[in-house]
Amino acid sequence: DMPSMERLLELRAAAFADDVEVHAVMLSWDEERLSTYFESGGKASAPPPPQRSLRVLSLHGGGGNRNVNAMQVSRLRRALGPPDVVHFDFLEGDHAWKSENIDPRLVQLFGPGPYWGWYGVENASG
Repeated sequence: DMPSMERLLELRAAAFADDVEVHAVMLSWDEERLSTYFESGGKASAPPPPQRSLRVLSLHGGGGNRNVNAMQVSRLRRALGPPDVVHFDFLEGDHAWKSENIDPRLVQLFGPGPYWGWYGVENASG
């Protein structure tokens, strides 16, 4: 539960920190964070508020699979943050990709598959 402005001012007074400025963003802090901040005279670096985990849906291209897709977005995953902050869901198409249409480099890197496509598309050009 986030405090009201009245409660925020009470916590500031209880810490004898009337000289510490109050900002609207503090209304999103919990009482423990506010108390720590006011008791330090406004010098404590309060921890950042907890974040909700971001979920990302990632779909591979035709003739791919979740392993190929995970490799393709690996730099993006690292840039966005750790798994407890950003969770990726990798879905696979429901149409088996014909073996003659699978890029041989994919088979070299990721093995024999299976590889998938979407909507009945049979290859990258069709």
